[in-house]
Amino acid sequence: PKLTAPAASAVGRATVSRIVPAASTRRIAFARAPSRPSLVGGWRIAKVAEFMLADKTFADLKIPLSCVATDLDTGEEVVYQEGPLRETVQASMSIPGFLPPVYFRGRRLVDGAVLSPVPIRACRNMGADLVIAVDVSQSLNGVAETENVIDIIFRANTITNCALTELLLQHAEVVIRPNVGQVHWAEFRELHTLIAEGEGAAQALLTKLESEIRQRRSLWQHWFAR
Repeated sequence: PKLTAPAASAVGRATVSRIVPAASTRRIAFARAPSRPSLVGGWRIAKVAEFMLADKTFADLKIPLSCVATDLDTGEEVVYQEGPLRETVQASMSIPGFLPPVYFRGRRLVDGAVLSPVPIRACRNMGADLVIAVDVSQSLNGVAETENVIDIIFRANTITNCALTELLLQHAEVVIRPNVGQVHWAEFRELHTLIAEGEGAAQALLTKLESEIRQRRSLWQHWFAR
C-alpha cells in the first residue's frame, strides 16, 4: 500500500518557548492583544525559516509532503503541495495569537490545526490508503484551572480542539497516542521525554500496523491476480 503523511513543521516554536514560559503565555498574550497581532514577531520565525529552508521547494523533497494552513478570511483549509517551502511551512505553524498570519498568494494564513489538527484528509488526497495518525492533543483529564476569564476561554478552546481531533481520528486506520497531553506545546525542555513517549507508543502498535499492511498487501495481490 502507498503510505504518505503530511506534516506541519514545528520550526521556530522553540523560539516561542524561550521568549515566553508556558505558565505565563495566556496572560501575556491577552495583555498585549490590543496593541499587536501576535505575541512573537513574525520576523523572528521568518529568519528561522529562511535559515533552515532557504529557497527550497516541494520539488526538492524526497518524501511527498503537504503543508496545511487555514485561510483566516475565508475559513478554508488550504493545502500546499508545490511551490516554495519557506512560506508554506511558516504559514502551517503560525499559531493564532502567538505568531502573526502569513501573507502568501493573496491569502492571510494561520496554523492548519485551526481546522485540521490531524490532517487525515490531506493524506487521503495524496493517495494514501493506510493512514497512521498521531494524536498529541492536550489532555482534558483532571480538574482544570479556570480561575478567571482567560483560563476559561483557553479551556473552552482546548475542549473544542480535542472534540475536533477525535472526530478526525475516526478516519485513520491506525492511531498512535503518546502520553504527552499534559505537556504544553511550548515546553521544548521536555523534548527528549516527548520523543521517548512517541517511540514507546509507536512500538506498542507495531503488531497492529504490520497486520494492517499485510491485509492491504493481500488485497492488492488478490486484485491484480484476477
